[in-house]
Amino acid sequence: MVVHFKNGKQIHKRFVAQILLGVKKIFEELPNICEVSISHGSTFTICGDIHGQFFDLCNIFEINGKPAKDNIYLFNGDFVDRGSFSCEVILLLFAYKCLLPKVNYCSRGYITKLISSIFTFSEATMKQRP
Repeated sequence: MVVHFKNGKQIHKRFVAQILLGVKKIFEELPNICEVSISHGSTFTICGDIHGQFFDLCNIFEINGKPAKDNIYLFNGDFVDRGSFSCEVILLLFAYKCLLPKVNYCSRGYITKLISSIFTFSEATMKQRP
């Protein structure tokens, strides 16, 4: 999926639906506050404010390694809203959440009504992309 996105391609809507349904089920079963246990020797990376920057997210994974049992990530909100690749970012984060639910954590960021109106993650914005 990452290679596909890096080449400017989209994934089939069937796969998008599978990712969204899978992550929905995981999030529904989680409590509002989650405890993260990190075993000795594991790495814990906290990332904030990806803002739809897919290639920045890819660089984070290249520098710190992809999510794995001993390489835990916490993404601290603001996943989408400004960058041109918001769909790719959220789909990648959600796919990792589905694959490794105890390794990839996502907390919701705070977005005000004003910011949401300026930087929209909407169908109209997505249609502007080639």
